Amino acid sequence: MKKAVIGINCFGHDASCCIVDEYNGEILYAIAEERLSNIKHDSHFPIGALIKCQEYAKNNNYNLTYLHT
Repeated sequence: MKKAVIGINCFGHDASCCIVDEYNGEILYAIAEERLSNIKHDSHFPIGALIKCQEYAKNNNYNLTYLHT
């Protein structure tokens, strides 16, 4: 199974999530929360975007690693 890292941007301006290939750093999928919530410049935690990223990873056989600091 291929490996990818999920990145989450939130609590600022325009919350979003993306998936990046662990080996070559290629962005595989990215989505802004405002596309799903219809709230311009949505700054809440991007639950909808996170779910869409997980669906993409599952459909394309990627194992996700979550990074946190």
